[in-house]
Amino acid sequence: MLNSRTIVSAASKLTTLMFIIAFALGVARAQVSTGTIVGTVQDQSGGVIPNATVTITHIATGQTRGAQSNDQGLFNAQFMPLGTYRISVTAPGFQTKELTNITLQIDQTVNLTIPLEVRSDSQTIEVTTSEPLVSTTTSSLGQVIDNHEVLSMPLNGRNPFQLGLLVGNTAPVAGVTTNLPFVGGGGQFSSNDVLLNGIDDNIFAYSGNIGRQGIAISPSVDAVQEFKVMTNNFSAEYGHAAGYIVAATVKSGTNQFHGTLFEFVRNDAFDANNYFSNRKGLPRTPFHQNQFGGVIGGPILRDRVFFFGDYQGHRQSIQSASSISSVPTAAMRSG
Repeated sequence: MLNSRTIVSAASKLTTLMFIIAFALGVARAQVSTGTIVGTVQDQSGGVIPNATVTITHIATGQTRGAQSNDQGLFNAQFMPLGTYRISVTAPGFQTKELTNITLQIDQTVNLTIPLEVRSDSQTIEVTTSEPLVSTTTSSLGQVIDNHEVLSMPLNGRNPFQLGLLVGNTAPVAGVTTNLPFVGGGGQFSSNDVLLNGIDDNIFAYSGNIGRQGIAISPSVDAVQEFKVMTNNFSAEYGHAAGYIVAATVKSGTNQFHGTLFEFVRNDAFDANNYFSNRKGLPRTPFHQNQFGGVIGGPILRDRVFFFGDYQGHRQSIQSASSISSVPTAAMRSG
């Protein structure tokens, strides 16, 4: 017979197990919407410097992360938000060095080698740098579509994932009913995977053609920070995809208030009539569509707490179209 103490103990163990599983899943998913900064601290002769203090500052939010080099001079800062960083390195007997303009993109590992000079005074050395074009820390093949490209390229329908066609080893989707704009990596559209802030963003079908049938939520163009399309050799934390993987992240608030408003109008009042309707003396076909909304973000507590929100509305009240078809002539009908 189970007493109350046994039941409480079992419930406590179950709760602990569920917490561990949830935490593990959260950590695994966090890897697909953040980045990692690793590095080696050395002296001028190439010897490693242990116990160096590394301070990593996110420029937009002012938030800092501390790290320390180990016995091999290595440091590792995981799950870092995307953006531009300033890195300061100090060690006893050496001059302080600051690296600026370190850009971290989604699912990227920035690998730095930081040489320190022997201190002769209190001088600080500042180095302006950027990450190398070739990643030496992963075998994954893919490309990042950054915020500048997302906002600058014209998109009919405002689906930011259409820009995935700029990535090599991709092709447009045609002849199937899906809002996935492209296929890639040698897989079918139903075998690809889309992640938004590390969360599954796929429409699944469990009858007929089983698999992923489209994108569940297509974020506003103005809300997307950047996304990465991986077409081959992606790491084990992704899995369950035989084609490509899209990992997208939404913007977050910073120490400054930023926002935009937008309205995109399509209306037959702005359109010309087509040739065949003109020839038959028919009026333009009516078409009314509005896409509107905005985004806003900023600080709640400076350097600590931030907010970001977006809204996009889509109203299509009238849509019609003219079509052209061929019918058999009298000679054809008579044989």
